Amino acid sequence: MTESPLPDLSGTVVAGKYRVERLLGQGGMGSVWAGRHVTLGQLVAIKFVHPKLAGSSEAVRRFDNEAKAAARIKSRHAVAVQDHGVSEGGQPYIVMEYLEGESLERAIRRRGKLPLSEVVQIVTQSARALSAAHEARVVHRDLKPDNIFLATDAEGSALGYSVKLVDFGIAKVVQDE
Repeated sequence: MTESPLPDLSGTVVAGKYRVERLLGQGGMGSVWAGRHVTLGQLVAIKFVHPKLAGSSEAVRRFDNEAKAAARIKSRHAVAVQDHGVSEGGQPYIVMEYLEGESLERAIRRRGKLPLSEVVQIVTQSARALSAAHEARVVHRDLKPDNIFLATDAEGSALGYSVKLVDFGIAKVVQDE
């Protein structure tokens, strides 16, 4: 969607409390950076709208919806949103828990066909996150291997990871009748 290069946000402080450290990834709508809470030292992930889209009311509305939708979900299998707002430079941002690991998409490309017992665990944990989302009246609408993250978790299971659903960018919050 956007062709222009991203500005280097390394070293900038967002909302007076999150220092941006390094780029983790980028997509059509924006980028995700590793950051650290300046007083707590906690590692976080900070998602920014691409600067070219920060002036688009539709892009900002979708981004705000993503933060609010994801924050409604109470499940250890959905990425936790901790904060959101607009940076001093005018870029909307979402602060989320920092995850180490890889997407299911990357795991499949790297390892090939996964064992059935592992697939069962991935589907079960994904279903738990979806159930919690639906209970919170949130419909993900973009469930795919790239949005199923296998987050390193020594306590999570014998697999060494727990599933986390990510990217609620096109999620829909169902309003009460």
